Amino acid sequence: MYNHFMNYLHKFIVILTLFSQLLIATDTIENKLTNEEIEFIKKHPLISFRVRPNMPPFEFVQNGVASGIAVDYIKKSAENIGLNIDFVVNNDPLGVSHNTIENQNGKYNTILFAVKNKQRAERFSFGMKYLFYPMMIVTHKNSPNIISLNDLKNKTIVLEENFLTNKWIKRDYPSIKIVNAPNTKEALQMVNDENIFAYVGNVGVATYMKIFKDMNNLKVSAHSGYGDINYSFIAPKEWPELSSLLSKGFKQISSIEHSFIQQKWFTIQTIEKTDYSLLWEIVVVLSSVIFLVLFWNRKITIERNKTNQVLLELERIKDKEAKSKNELLKSNEKFNRYFQLSLNLHIISTTEGIMKELNSAFKSILGYEKDELLGKQFLDLLHPDDLEFTIEEMSKLSRGENVYNFENRYIHKDGHYINLLWTATTDLSNNLIYATAQNITSLKKMELEQKEKDKLLQKSEKLASMGDMIANIAHQWRQPLSVISTVSTGMLLQKENDILSDTDFIKSCNSINANAQYLSKTIDDFRNFIRNDNIPKVFNLTDSITSFLHLVEGTAKNNDISIILTLEETISINGFENHLAQCLINIFSNAKDALVEKNIDTKLIFIDTKLDINNVFIRIKDNAGGIPITILPKIFEPYFTTKHKSQGTGLGLHMTYNLIVDGMGGTIEAYNTRYKYDDRDYTGAEFIISLPIS
Repeated sequence: MYNHFMNYLHKFIVILTLFSQLLIATDTIENKLTNEEIEFIKKHPLISFRVRPNMPPFEFVQNGVASGIAVDYIKKSAENIGLNIDFVVNNDPLGVSHNTIENQNGKYNTILFAVKNKQRAERFSFGMKYLFYPMMIVTHKNSPNIISLNDLKNKTIVLEENFLTNKWIKRDYPSIKIVNAPNTKEALQMVNDENIFAYVGNVGVATYMKIFKDMNNLKVSAHSGYGDINYSFIAPKEWPELSSLLSKGFKQISSIEHSFIQQKWFTIQTIEKTDYSLLWEIVVVLSSVIFLVLFWNRKITIERNKTNQVLLELERIKDKEAKSKNELLKSNEKFNRYFQLSLNLHIISTTEGIMKELNSAFKSILGYEKDELLGKQFLDLLHPDDLEFTIEEMSKLSRGENVYNFENRYIHKDGHYINLLWTATTDLSNNLIYATAQNITSLKKMELEQKEKDKLLQKSEKLASMGDMIANIAHQWRQPLSVISTVSTGMLLQKENDILSDTDFIKSCNSINANAQYLSKTIDDFRNFIRNDNIPKVFNLTDSITSFLHLVEGTAKNNDISIILTLEETISINGFENHLAQCLINIFSNAKDALVEKNIDTKLIFIDTKLDINNVFIRIKDNAGGIPITILPKIFEPYFTTKHKSQGTGLGLHMTYNLIVDGMGGTIEAYNTRYKYDDRDYTGAEFIISLPIS
């Protein structure tokens, strides 16, 4: 009976061993070392692995020797492929150990295992996954039941420093408070002592601590939802052969060897030797059976975990959909509130102009109830004069172009018109126009009033300039009138004394005619200045400046001002000649006042013209010392003046700016300049006018 049992037992052991080898071992061709791997072993006679002293049962120090399941697997894998190794006990933090591997500047070449992710894969060479343990939630045995990580909201958990679980839980469960421990042992001790509510991590370490380290208060409460912790072989990025070698060595470990290594650290730590061969064979059989059970149990666990992950993912998707629906409802509610409560008009219409949706501002701005306008054509509300260009803007919208700052007038329910400023866009997928408008009626009224005020001010300023011109002309006429009077009186005396020769007569008549022409020219220049031209015309710039100089010639001579001209003779401009003359007079007047007020000995005014492609530049500068820096930015502002009220209104340069910029489409700028003339240095103000030639 005994022999029969032993024969049966031996056959069973052989069958189980063969079956286990089929499950674990891989094809011998796959495990064959490459030339590169063989060369690597030759070049590296010893590889040092770092062992942490306090992460049982994976890696720790026992009786002064590196121990643990990972240590045993590394030993066996290295032995299978002929790699010499040793172990260096070191407690570097994870980040430091990674840097040591990457830079190869420490006492060890690599570590026993690591969790692979995208960032680490870029830094290191990874081999196969060789340790798999579920990632569970561990609590104190007296803690309430926990189903998932959702039950840990607003609670405090402990995690190891620099472990990836920190990143995952902060990302997925921001309401969970996290405390870090330097290692797994201390983290579990905090839970065992009921100082922290829970630990999330490797269930293998927790089980070991509970059984062998007297942490009897630990309880595995629930799955974390993150699946298994998968530990892989790791090597420096430049040593892919090492991770490959370890993987091939691991694949050669038999099922029985796997079973013993696993049982060594998770069931018993020591096995007393016995001489009973039957007991040994029974242990081997039982170990094989246990391994098969564990193997199939693991497959079931993997599938169950996959199913749980799918269910969790479905739950997350449902939560996201619910959140998205709530956010969409809130967004719609906010939009509807904004749409209805806005002080501006909001309208949705078809591209043909049929009103589909309106907000309550149509009542406050145009006087209409919503029901009075829906389904009607908004073009029916337009001012007749605005119909044509509104249709043009609608054609842009129908082509998908946006419309900005478009003005037109809509009739109010009581009959008067409201000025509106529109911005609109089109959704071509449904051919709907989305538009908003601001009521600018009051603004337009203020603009008209300001324009009328500006016209009156300009007229006032021009009348003041005319007064100055009349006084200037009176001064200019004294000399030619005196010449005419003297010559004519001399002719009479010569005639009475019968001494008037034909030569003297012709000479005297020519002199009278020349002075009369001068007076006539002055009258023509003055008439051109006061004439209100509303239609631009082409004029010669040099002739226009010459006419302006005739008007100010007397003032310049009376104040000893020299005017130096550098003019291009052939420049013609299409614009308002009298407007330009007014501007030149205003600038000249300011320069003259500055030169007189500062009592400059040699008073100079320079006028230059230059054509540059499509623009002409007129530069006017003086030598009165320039405009103070604090005043310079303000000189074109209305009513700004540094003169006494009796001497200036502060409108001259403001009107000049408007005439150049708004009236003639040009620009005017003022600077202080330093220059040399006749070997002398001068400082003064310079005005630069730029005008389009057409």
